Amino acid sequence: MSVKPGEMFTHGAGFTFGGGAAGAGPPKIEHRIGIQAPADVIWEILADIRGWPAWNPLYVQAEGDLRIGETLALTVAIPGEAHRAIRPVIVDWVPRDQIHWQLSMMG
Repeated sequence: MSVKPGEMFTHGAGFTFGGGAAGAGPPKIEHRIGIQAPADVIWEILADIRGWPAWNPLYVQAEGDLRIGETLALTVAIPGEAHRAIRPVIVDWVPRDQIHWQLSMMG
């Protein structure tokens, strides 16, 4: 791989946090950035879930495989909050197009 994750992402840049307050809907974390790399390189990095902590400051620990029905084991680091373990399930994955997961915070 000619482009390394650290060359494409800046830790903490582009994250917004919102929602969760009474009447404001469910909590929402959104991250959008522009990346100067070919799509194949980006998807290679995204598919390496165990490598997420190297480039994504939101997930300080990540385990699992990219396949429909897989339960991931992620540790989330939201600024100002204690780290939290989450276990989302991949509900849709189209290679080189999208990854969707579902997460229940209610147990």
